[in-house]
Amino acid sequence: MQVAGFMQVTAIYDADSLFGRTGWTTKKEMLARYGLELIGEYSVHVNTQHLSTLLEKIEANRPQAIIAWLAGPPAIAFGKA
Repeated sequence: MQVAGFMQVTAIYDADSLFGRTGWTTKKEMLARYGLELIGEYSVHVNTQHLSTLLEKIEANRPQAIIAWLAGPPAIAFGKA
């Protein structure tokens, strides 16, 4: 991942679904394997439709990349943001 030019990432994931929890667990293990530093980790509910406050927090962390492991309304809200 150093080739991609980033080392610090923040993640947002759906904590209500098995898809969100297990997917994020797998991705978290991959971060460690590739030497990426997790500087923020945020979970949302599956019915979350507005992410502006959360995205302000994420922006304050100044990550070099964001991992969004979302489906349904949170994924749509993230895509619109």
